[in-house]
Amino acid sequence: MQKMSTRKELAFHFKLFYALEKIIRNGIGSSSDIKQFKLSLDFIAEHGEPRDSFGLLVPLMDPSEPMMIRELKNLAKAITILMNKPIVRTQWEKMSKYYCNGSLSLSGIIPQIKENLPAYSVHDILGIASFDFDRFVRQAALEEMEKLRTSNILPYILLRLNDRAQKNKSLAHKILKKILDNKKVTVNQLVWCRPLIEKAPKEIQANFSNYVQNPDFQAEVKLLLDSHIDEKDKNFLASICKVADEK
Repeated sequence: MQKMSTRKELAFHFKLFYALEKIIRNGIGSSSDIKQFKLSLDFIAEHGEPRDSFGLLVPLMDPSEPMMIRELKNLAKAITILMNKPIVRTQWEKMSKYYCNGSLSLSGIIPQIKENLPAYSVHDILGIASFDFDRFVRQAALEEMEKLRTSNILPYILLRLNDRAQKNKSLAHKILKKILDNKKVTVNQLVWCRPLIEKAPKEIQANFSNYVQNPDFQAEVKLLLDSHIDEKDKNFLASICKVADEK
């Protein structure tokens, strides 16, 4: 009952979010409208699930009516909170397939965030854009992620390693090599992406095994293995370290 009640509250706040966003976008929102818009976003971020990020992106799908920059920044923050909840580790693949079915288009999103958001806040929105059914939208999202100096794009890049379009698949491999060569990925991030790495091609898994053997990461590896992380995560980390040791 509690979960159903929360979903009903989320539906209410989504309705408020859409209505207030339109009012604010048209420049007729009061200070109380702006405050309530932020409160609704905060509620969705706190109580929603990663899949609710799709609903938050709806106002960005029409590039002819850009969202106000302040509200856009708040929206990006809410999406990052949603996409970093632990449950996302079980939903990445399902979410990427949802948008690949051609039901909606994310083509209008990339131009808006390129112009109006700082680079450090766009990786999750670009990552979701890389789920689009249109291979050119996925390509544009990958090209923008390639410019970012963050390894937070790792799960989205792993998902694109098997993209249906060869150009996107090659670009994903190129970006992965770049962030690994630059030692941008922490061991903790590798463990976070365990569900995706375990399904990656053997040569990709081998790359990660070699990566964790770098002396720069040994202290972090030991700390994680000695910590109280999930047993599956600990076994995964131990296994990729063992594979590298056996080479």
